[in-house]
Amino acid sequence: MPQESPRHLRLLSVLDHFGFEKAHFAGQVPSDFAGLIANAPERIASLMLVCPEHASPEMFGPVAEHLLVVAGDSSMADRRVRGSMAALSPPARLVALDDYKALTWTDVLADHGTSIATALLEWIAALDPVSGARQGLESELDCEGIRCTVRGSGPPLLLAPMALAPSQWQPVLDTLAQSFTTIQLRGPHLGIIPLLEARGQSSGYLRLLTAMIERLDISGATRILDVGCGTGVVERWLRKDAGCSATITAVDINDYLLGEARWLAGKTGCRDLEFQSGDAESLPFNDDTFDVTFSATVMEEVDANRMLGELVRVTRPGGRVGVIVRALDLPRWTSLDLPFELKNRVETWPDPSEGTGCASARLYRLMSAAGLENLTCFPDLTPFCDLDGPVEQLLSMMLTAELDDQETATWQAARNAAAATGSLVFTWPHHCAVATKPIAT
Repeated sequence: MPQESPRHLRLLSVLDHFGFEKAHFAGQVPSDFAGLIANAPERIASLMLVCPEHASPEMFGPVAEHLLVVAGDSSMADRRVRGSMAALSPPARLVALDDYKALTWTDVLADHGTSIATALLEWIAALDPVSGARQGLESELDCEGIRCTVRGSGPPLLLAPMALAPSQWQPVLDTLAQSFTTIQLRGPHLGIIPLLEARGQSSGYLRLLTAMIERLDISGATRILDVGCGTGVVERWLRKDAGCSATITAVDINDYLLGEARWLAGKTGCRDLEFQSGDAESLPFNDDTFDVTFSATVMEEVDANRMLGELVRVTRPGGRVGVIVRALDLPRWTSLDLPFELKNRVETWPDPSEGTGCASARLYRLMSAAGLENLTCFPDLTPFCDLDGPVEQLLSMMLTAELDDQETATWQAARNAAAATGSLVFTWPHHCAVATKPIAT
């Protein structure tokens, strides 16, 4: 993935292209705005964060008086964000979504679009007016690697991606475009896309993928299916680096991610990859269609039994099935030299519940119960070692989310010491299983 210039410089180039001295911004992923806040806060007329998973008071201090935060009240992330934003001076304006659990993949604007759009309109109306109104037909352009879709008229409102939300900003675009020049932003530099791409290209994750692919033995396969492909980073790796010549079909239930996957495949010369919409619990394929089916970090978020049943159904007899899940029953080990109690706390998942999904060694039992043969099971502590990488930054925020000031200082000192000696390692644990669909006798 290209990284020629920092994210904030790309955003500034968008503002400069349209001639906007400043603009209103809205999005879900805090890292989209971190560089702009640190380097050019005067270009931010206002900022709305919609159900972020993490929000550091230190990051948002320079724009606190112009900050509007939407948060649910039913998840640990919701409570964490509310506490962080209340700690700002002045505190951020809060829109509370009662009895709502906001998750990375929650379609929050489809669920609460009217109340969120109304809150945004009222919030901006109470601030100083922003010049730069435009009028015109909807248009699209590419500006420094950020794809912009322009619609409406009025003061500029830049809409950054909504993490994994399937509908993105679509449920409220008509309303917002009546009052603003909305500029919807997409591309590999914003939202959750940099995280998914960085993970898929990291040496530790590629080692895990390689281990699964070797056990799947794709050398004789003619048709391969990936369920929950995200940005298509695994498909591009299979085609360009793993030397896979089979027909590769990739499905995802999220049309936003599929759009990014197709764009990235086209930009990297992998136009023969097949991307299509599909539900992991009801795949749009006939029985016995594929030689190999696999999925990585999807089964945690669906009904695991239904998904596994679908993977087995569409695999031909004698074909192979592979599954990777994140492991909530293994520690999030780090190389940091921390006091025992603190290290034990940050390495233990705060909420190991799985619901109907699967995020533990239960994967191995499910694969066996599904009637699959020649089962191979292997857990993995997947390492991430890029100090400034998006995966490492996310893991660092997750690990320190519940620490007090003194514990955070201890953590930071240990992190700096490890970074100085080149020994900094975070791990994200996974379980992986590969098996064969039996041939009926």
